[in-house]
Amino acid sequence: MRVLINGIEVGTEESGCAYCGFPIDSLRVMTVSGRFVCAVCGREWRSINIEVNGRKLFFCCEAHARLFMRLLNEVNRFVNIKLVNKLTITNDVDGKVVEVVDTDGNVHRLKVSV
Repeated sequence: MRVLINGIEVGTEESGCAYCGFPIDSLRVMTVSGRFVCAVCGREWRSINIEVNGRKLFFCCEAHARLFMRLLNEVNRFVNIKLVNKLTITNDVDGKVVEVVDTDGNVHRLKVSV
């Protein structure tokens, strides 16, 4: 499964977290205590990789990995997640707009609040 956020492919340490989209070099911040944290949510930095539909996706912290899995569960209510080729997330003031392209080329647009 390919994941795009605001039109940019993400999901590796180089390209960015599959949930927030920030790459490793601009995402982590060192605290006064010397720990690295996510610049978006402030949670402790972790390099987490989760396999989804045969592709290993990178997440910067446990919170973003959990939120992404919740987003997938939300999408799975409408489209069988095992049939998803591409997931495009667009951030919106009211949540996220998710566009899913399935293995047959059908496009599904969903608004999620995760």
